Amino acid sequence: MDKYDEIAARYADGGVRDEQLDGTGTPEGSVYLTRNYVALGAITQAQADAIRAGAADPEKADMQAAIEIYEGGGQ
Repeated sequence: MDKYDEIAARYADGGVRDEQLDGTGTPEGSVYLTRNYVALGAITQAQADAIRAGAADPEKADMQAAIEIYEGGGQ
């Protein structure tokens, strides 16, 4: 399981909140303004948005699309 899948599973189970994910909704003075998964570089903002939406990892989806085009499946 990669970092995206691990964080997404924890978010789905309620073990990670929005403020821990990317600082969304964090009150002024909270450590989560600067200590969240996006700020620490564990995931990108696009990945955080995808986790919140319950979507697949956008980086993997882009890579899969490129592979399909390369292999001729994207025509």
